[in-house]
Amino acid sequence: MYLRGFYIQEIASRLAWIKAQVEVLDSLNLYDINIHSETFFCGLLNVIFGYNLENINDSEKNFPSIDLEDKLNRVAIQVTTQEASSKIQYTLDKFFENKLDKTFDRLIVLIIGTKLHYTKIFKVKEGFSFSREDDIWDTSFLIQEIKKKETAELEKIFDYLSKELTPANGYTGFSPAKVAQDMYNKAHALCTVKLHAAGIQEDIAARIIDADIASSKYQYILDSAFSGKRYLTGDFGTGKSHALTILAQQLANNYLDDTNNTLPLFIQAKELFRIGSVQQWIDSLNIGSLSYLLLIDGLDEVDVKFTTQIIEDIDILAVSNPQSKVIVSSRPLFSISESGKTFKILSLTNQERNVLYDSIVGDSSSNFAFHNLDPQMNSLLSRPFFCIIYALFKSEPKSWAKTDMDLVSAFIKRTLQKVENRSSVLTDLSAIAAKSISKNLGDVHMSEIRLTGALDNLLKTGFISLTDDYLSFSLPIIGQWMAAEAIRRKIVQISSIIDDRANTTRWLYPFSILFSQMSFEEALEYFSQIVLKMPDIAARIIRDGIRFGTLRSAPTENECGKMIQQCMQFWIDAIGPLAPYIAPIEDGRLYPLGINIENGQMITYAWLKNYSGEVVVPMSQNELMQTPGCKAEGIPAQATWPWIITLDALSDRLENAVHHRSMIVEHTQLCAEHVWNVALQMAGKGNAYEGELSLEPCEKYRCYIGRSLQIETVSVQTDLFFKIIDKHFSSGISKISPPFPVSDRAQASGGDWMAYSTERYLEKIQFIYNSALTEYSTLVDAIFSSFKKGFRISRLSPCKLVGKLIFEENSEYAPFLTWYFEALPSS
Repeated sequence: MYLRGFYIQEIASRLAWIKAQVEVLDSLNLYDINIHSETFFCGLLNVIFGYNLENINDSEKNFPSIDLEDKLNRVAIQVTTQEASSKIQYTLDKFFENKLDKTFDRLIVLIIGTKLHYTKIFKVKEGFSFSREDDIWDTSFLIQEIKKKETAELEKIFDYLSKELTPANGYTGFSPAKVAQDMYNKAHALCTVKLHAAGIQEDIAARIIDADIASSKYQYILDSAFSGKRYLTGDFGTGKSHALTILAQQLANNYLDDTNNTLPLFIQAKELFRIGSVQQWIDSLNIGSLSYLLLIDGLDEVDVKFTTQIIEDIDILAVSNPQSKVIVSSRPLFSISESGKTFKILSLTNQERNVLYDSIVGDSSSNFAFHNLDPQMNSLLSRPFFCIIYALFKSEPKSWAKTDMDLVSAFIKRTLQKVENRSSVLTDLSAIAAKSISKNLGDVHMSEIRLTGALDNLLKTGFISLTDDYLSFSLPIIGQWMAAEAIRRKIVQISSIIDDRANTTRWLYPFSILFSQMSFEEALEYFSQIVLKMPDIAARIIRDGIRFGTLRSAPTENECGKMIQQCMQFWIDAIGPLAPYIAPIEDGRLYPLGINIENGQMITYAWLKNYSGEVVVPMSQNELMQTPGCKAEGIPAQATWPWIITLDALSDRLENAVHHRSMIVEHTQLCAEHVWNVALQMAGKGNAYEGELSLEPCEKYRCYIGRSLQIETVSVQTDLFFKIIDKHFSSGISKISPPFPVSDRAQASGGDWMAYSTERYLEKIQFIYNSALTEYSTLVDAIFSSFKKGFRISRLSPCKLVGKLIFEENSEYAPFLTWYFEALPSS
């Protein structure tokens, strides 16, 4: 190793050791170490930065707000183990209260440990500068500054540390084995906490953990990581966190047994949020150039901005340390989906599910527990978390649960029955969840909430844990359920959530939970607000909140019909200009609804276009089956089913409209191409025809206006076509030309591109893609304005398409185009 590298590693090792010693002794309330640390860091900072610091406490005990002073450079420093923003603000307050700003131009807070990712704006006296980035230091900051020093300076720092930290006072050097053991302990503790939070007794949890560590069930995750994959994805309850904690324990054991030389590093994403970055955390471990496998749990449990930062940190690590690998667990996120580095966690096999079930119930009843289940429920129970809950309720009939939320709700209610003051506990958990969801499932500091009951009662549920004054949910799905409860209890107002699209997206799962559980009347109060504000997000909420099975007994046909019409009207109001294309309306008014309910479970209905009687018309099944657009389906087993049925109806109509290209705006390129293509069909010309085209042959098809027309298996939309050509006729136009650049060379055979010169083919390609972008914007603005913010290309606009066209004249090889979108300034 080069001398410079040796010095840096040894210095970092000693700083990491002093940090660990201070943290441990501080947690035991042994504060003498802090007093010694002041003197230690006084000398160290003088060596690193050339200060003339003195320890004020040597001459004046408990001097307010600062520990070290350099009067020559007018710098004051406080040395502390407390990283909370409240502690830093207290220091600042005392600093100004004692008029120390008259003596010092700069105050530095040195944290012996790891500083937080501060978002608070600290209050300081006017005219005095204090930066949360530059004036709050920690051991990682010192290491980064030391790395910038020349070798001669590094030698001085090393000499100082060698004299201060020796085996006589406990320092024995850097130990990778100690890191591995710490990672094992950390992963084991988290694994146990999560299983306990899921309702599993500690002895059973220990057996499950030991069995999984001894198995090779997660080897495929390691294989994926070493093949270049990074992001382990899966929905709630699929066991991502459990898999990573088991791998961390396996790898730590292997490292300690010398059967593997890759050091496992395990951390939760929300811990990184408090630290600041992945690199800062790795530096604090002082592992130098050792090869490692980094396991990060819960990428989806931190704010979107920090998610992006972690992804960027990982990308940098992949370049700077290519021999080391990374595995990150997360729900599916857009930010990682297009990386090409994602892979899904596998569901439990039937055998694994049976073993898990039997280990919880203590017998072999799994042979019968999973027979004759609804297919969707059977699939759900292949997720470990839901299999566990199902086992805890083994005495219940098989059909008692219809969705994942039925299982979660039963589990939560059973747990809360064992807790004192259940109502206040539920209120406090809901309030914490609301704060957590707004941070994308992030931790909540105690100062952010006002509890109505005792903290101990919350901790006894096992649903949350407390670390350094931060509260976090042991299982994210519990936090989501509690957030839904916060809406129901009006702890948070829906209107305040849906004011911001990004915040609404964070609340998607709690909304889906609420949707699966609420009454129809509650849906009119709560859900309608989301439909009207963000219909696209409302549709996602519905899809995630559909229960399994069908309703046992529906209301009367009149009542059902009125509920369907109420929901349809909300959708129509929400989708705006799209409604005339897909909704059952004429002149803005809903068609009457023909309806039949069979055995309280099956609904048959149709919108009656030419009926002028009652708005809801009970009809026989036979009558409805003869009606155009009739639909028959089972009624979903939840009170919000009219929302589901109306969404399905509009989705089908939208799909049909897109398929038949019936959403065309006049005076656009799409409209011109529509007229050209229909005229080609009516004139019996092939698609390759590029000459002038007479409109006279089209007249014989005028009788099909308002009717379906098929010409050689092609469905033709006649209404708009004749509307346009009538305008042509009234303007004296009886012939039309192709509305696009045509070929300019004779072609005997081969691909159609062989009829183009290079210049003309480039012109055609530019015309096509320019038209596509223009038409897209026109279509979105004219028809899909209610959904505009949810469309990816629309969010990118204004933009241009940048491409490279490979084209050779007379070549038998088809042209090839590579392209990408480039955002333009909004002006």
